[in-house]
Amino acid sequence: MQKFIEKCKLTFNNIQGGDNIDYSKFPPEDRISNSKLKLINPKEDGSVEKFLKGWDNSYSESLVLGTAVHALFLEEKDHVLSDYTGKPSGKCGYFLDLLCKLRKENKKLPKEKRLSSQELIQKAAEEADYYKSSFTRKRFLSTMKTGLDYYKKLYKGDFYSKEKKIIVLPERLGESTKKCVASLKGNHVIRSLYKSDELEEKEILNEFPLFVEITVTMPNGDTAVVPFKGILDSIVIDHYNKTIYLNDLKTTSQDIDYMMDQVLDDESFNGAFGKGHYYRQFAIYAFLLQMYMDHVRLLSNYDIKCNIIAVETVGSHRAGIFPVNNAYIQEGIKEFKELLVTVVYHKLYGYDRTIEENQ
Repeated sequence: MQKFIEKCKLTFNNIQGGDNIDYSKFPPEDRISNSKLKLINPKEDGSVEKFLKGWDNSYSESLVLGTAVHALFLEEKDHVLSDYTGKPSGKCGYFLDLLCKLRKENKKLPKEKRLSSQELIQKAAEEADYYKSSFTRKRFLSTMKTGLDYYKKLYKGDFYSKEKKIIVLPERLGESTKKCVASLKGNHVIRSLYKSDELEEKEILNEFPLFVEITVTMPNGDTAVVPFKGILDSIVIDHYNKTIYLNDLKTTSQDIDYMMDQVLDDESFNGAFGKGHYYRQFAIYAFLLQMYMDHVRLLSNYDIKCNIIAVETVGSHRAGIFPVNNAYIQEGIKEFKELLVTVVYHKLYGYDRTIEENQ
């Protein structure tokens, strides 16, 4: 398989970024992201079946917490954490969120197309994976008893603001989120990275999208164009030192001392960075960022450095920053090419075939 991959060629064209991206040529279902590649990577428990099925949108407490920390640290001017603590935890709160959303959408439909109250409740339960096969009237009444105050406020729009998006979390998650954000802001190394003054003029771009068209050429000359999109957590452009920092924020339930690996070998990664295949994300993002800065921003004489910014979601909520060295980047480029070629191979020749058949 490796020899086949090596004979394939990737060509990157039409790099776009920020608010000027034109997605019109490629519908969302055709776009590939680094996270979607995970679904086909056997080393991340991926498979062709999982890739075709797509993401499972079930409730994840760690994802809710991570999303909130990202928003409040990287996009503080657009988000605020509500001091309301009455939202039910887990799938119960998620069910109420979906029920409110579906109910409001349903009201906008013509009467003949509207779902009944029972149909809306069942649909919300199924989407939230909340007792979906046994969501009885008794279960519904128990849920509403627990979350009625929250649901009423949500439906009335008490958590809506034109100025900022209001984030509402269950009490325990809200407290953990506050501690994570406070720890990130209080870390002097992280703070100095973002600090700008008259001498060190810094440009900060958070949640920055990049989009590129990748042409994959097979050994026999067959080609396919893959639209690739990435959202870069944070870019700090230090114009004084001509350095661009690509930073990715990770929340972890583990000790941050175990974020990086002791051995740079994909067969023996023992840290969260290696086990999570974050090196692939950094590799392709750093490559696209360099391309964007060279051809769009015309900053080709700037160096790019990569950092993981990590914060513990439990315990003392320590935060830290960890440089990503070039050995990781090289490993990531290799894995990215292998997975992208695998996706294109299946699209060209069928999902019931394998690359090994061409060896």
